[in-house]
Amino acid sequence: MTEAISLFSTPPALVLLVLTAICVRFASKWGALVVVVLWTLLVSKITFSGSTDPTGVRAFAMKEGCIGSPSLFIAIVAVMSVALILYTSPRSDRI
Repeated sequence: MTEAISLFSTPPALVLLVLTAICVRFASKWGALVVVVLWTLLVSKITFSGSTDPTGVRAFAMKEGCIGSPSLFIAIVAVMSVALILYTSPRSDRI
């Protein structure tokens, strides 16, 4: 939980949270697409930064318990992205 909070409090994540709120407020489908792509880039950076660490410090810190797994952060971002796309998708009034 602490790792998710610390990842959500980084400047890129805070900017993306604000952009997500703006897309929800105005129901912008193109804005939602851009925001979801940016969330994907942020999650990819977080996920792949551990595998490109030549020193192995991140893996050692996770093993020792100093850094938590980003799984909760990734799951919350995935749910937010799906909800954003579904909320801003065009509605069909045909019954």
